[in-house]
Amino acid sequence: GKLADCSSRVPEECELFLKHPAFGGISFWDEPGYDALEGIGAAKRVFDRVCPNKTFYVNMYPYYISPEQYQFGYWAGLRTECKATIPEFAVREDGRNIERYKKLYEGAVEIAKLDLFSYDAYPFTTLGEGGETGVHEVLWEMPQYLQGMEKKYGLPFWSFLQVGGQWEGRKEVRVSNLGETWLGVSVGFYNGIQIDSLSAKDRRKRRKIRKRNRVSFG
Repeated sequence: GKLADCSSRVPEECELFLKHPAFGGISFWDEPGYDALEGIGAAKRVFDRVCPNKTFYVNMYPYYISPEQYQFGYWAGLRTECKATIPEFAVREDGRNIERYKKLYEGAVEIAKLDLFSYDAYPFTTLGEGGETGVHEVLWEMPQYLQGMEKKYGLPFWSFLQVGGQWEGRKEVRVSNLGETWLGVSVGFYNGIQIDSLSAKDRRKRRKIRKRNRVSFG
């Protein structure tokens, strides 16, 4: 089936780039669900054999997602026919929702066997009157939680933090200012994030940040 296809497809795809001096790895999947981790692990085993010492990159969710997205991935949130069946991902009214993250995280470690844990979360996309904010979850809870998991499992983590905004023509998404950007970077590094990859749209803002610190941009 599809897992067996990894043995041929992964080498074929990587062969095009393997000898290029700038090749550092592949971005394999963005925001997969728990059910996809077995297939991701199979592909990673082939990739590690074909491309030793290269990065097999998978980007995960933050924790505040629906049970269906936890199990099936990003697009499940837009499909009403998807119904989650894994009880650990159910919304917990009597406890912190971040505890739902444990099963997904452990699956990334034990099933997919990822070499790093990456996630993207945008604390300042909405802020102020009439808008929810992700400042508490993104800046405080996520890095602290993943720092504790890194100590337990030894898996380094990194994060995408918002710098720009209004992507894909969405005018309701605000653009964070430089102070907010530095707050996100500082809190992340304090909690042990290996890399902050900043999604910036403003070239002048990029130059200011690069001048003061070594930060990578997505």
